[in-house]
Amino acid sequence: MGRLVHLANLPLRLVRPKFRENITEAVFKTIPSVTKIEIRAFLQKVYGLEIASLETLNYEGEKKRKGATTYFYREPDWKKVYNIFPQASSLAHLPSLKG
Repeated sequence: MGRLVHLANLPLRLVRPKFRENITEAVFKTIPSVTKIEIRAFLQKVYGLEIASLETLNYEGEKKRKGATTYFYREPDWKKVYNIFPQASSLAHLPSLKG
């Protein structure tokens, strides 16, 4: 049958770059509990991306007020992932960039 590869169900969303060609880095948004090791394995096995390095930043969700009342709520926390490529490449083959 072949080798089974278990990947985490990652909610990983690509932040659209300004250009589609000659891209040196890609930016993704995900949940804060994901590690660099999981992100690297996911990007390499699912999308086949080459990765020179990964950098992550954790962000707190914004605090917002609804209307003139004293009702406050928070947006969820998130993590920003910078995927730096070893050489300039194209992301046109990714499904979220077609069209």
